[in-house]
Amino acid sequence: VIEGETDGNAEAAPAEVTQIDCDRGRITFDSGSATITAEGLLEVDKVLACLQDDAEVNVNIVGHTDSDGEDAANLELSQSRADAVRTYLVDNGIDEARLQAEGRGETELLVDPEATDEDKEANRRTEFVPIEG
Repeated sequence: VIEGETDGNAEAAPAEVTQIDCDRGRITFDSGSATITAEGLLEVDKVLACLQDDAEVNVNIVGHTDSDGEDAANLELSQSRADAVRTYLVDNGIDEARLQAEGRGETELLVDPEATDEDKEANRRTEFVPIEG
């Protein structure tokens, strides 16, 4: 199910859709790496189930980091993490043509400036943005 989608009993929602609605939490990685933690895999499995349930949904997996470290390194790390999630989904049966992966590093901070560890944690995230096609 995608945010903005209806069950057929209501008017169609606006065409602008921002993410997949599948009750997932934060996808976590080993510090400074693209290795998904055991807890993170549980969350990726929720996304996997959503994609298996709706074969019409295609997504861009977008990785983000906090602002610690060099910009270029953060961009590379966010891309590697998005790629790791994509690879996991493909390895578990999702057609690779349905998935894109994009790292945006620290370019789209949710909390800026990052004053606390919680702020930084909020910025370290993976989003699943539906795409057409």
